[in-house]
Amino acid sequence: MDELPVAQALHLAYLGAMSASDYKQKYPVSGQQAADMLIKRTGQRLESMRDGRFPAKAYDRPWKLPRSAISFALWGTILGMEDNGFTHRIADLTASL
Repeated sequence: MDELPVAQALHLAYLGAMSASDYKQKYPVSGQQAADMLIKRTGQRLESMRDGRFPAKAYDRPWKLPRSAISFALWGTILGMEDNGFTHRIADLTASL
């Protein structure tokens, strides 16, 4: 999805996973039903964000941990953009290349 930075998309997925986990603990549902709830809740959060009812917050990765080798090579060495690939929309990054 090119409308969100990776960090914001991960935050929406994280909230959807928390909601699905809560749903599975509260009700006797199968793993598949919980997975379906994850998709549903993540989609609902995205729609709320699009409508302006939910702020677009970014997922914060632990900055003390090292970046992956792929992230370092692609965004650091090849593109020279460091963590911008995580915090900015891909569409904005490709326009600036």
